[in-house]
Amino acid sequence: MLDIEKFVESDGLYVTSLPQGGSFCWRLLSLKEYKVFSAIRQNGQVNEYQLYSMVFDRCFVGNPILLDGSLPMGLFFSIGRLILELSGDSGAAQEKQDLEDYRNVYPRNTLVEFMKRVILRAFPSYTPQVIETWTKVRVFKEFVVAEAVLQEGVGYTPLSLDNVMSPEEMAKKSTKKKGAVNFEKENSQLNQAMGSADGKHFTEQTPADLAKRVRLAKQFGGR
Repeated sequence: MLDIEKFVESDGLYVTSLPQGGSFCWRLLSLKEYKVFSAIRQNGQVNEYQLYSMVFDRCFVGNPILLDGSLPMGLFFSIGRLILELSGDSGAAQEKQDLEDYRNVYPRNTLVEFMKRVILRAFPSYTPQVIETWTKVRVFKEFVVAEAVLQEGVGYTPLSLDNVMSPEEMAKKSTKKKGAVNFEKENSQLNQAMGSADGKHFTEQTPADLAKRVRLAKQFGGR
């Protein structure tokens, strides 16, 4: 039976399918776990195959008793080695590629992601992980409050609802050469309102600098 809770709690599970049928799941090491296993390896406390086995046992998701006892140990060693590779052994070149890949798939110019960034700016105590546990309804409610807070503090201009469109509407607009909502521009407005020349958050600015930023933000927003 699919354990939905495991999928929700994890950053992502990997599935290994067996030639003879069946499959099992495993996860990656956290940063802290990876440091521990790296230290064990560097100190030579165990040989490499023992290390791979320990990593697999740590990251296997499920009841190990249910694993087919006839499976070759080499399978678990290989997966343990792969887990280490994906968790931190990949090296600078692969990490650079991974970062580029994640940037390409991040839905930066979507309404919800923009709203999440505004919430994080207004309420620094929140984290992206916390917001991910919210419902869409709460995201919208928190966003409205965040906009009100930013308006009072730095002259933030609220997102124009006229420019919020569905993908179909955006496609129609683009054919007519009329731009849909430009979240890059909205982010620029927010950064201009919230940041100073030296990149300080508005809570770190002097009263004089903050007053200047508020005047500029109002001018930029046409107020």
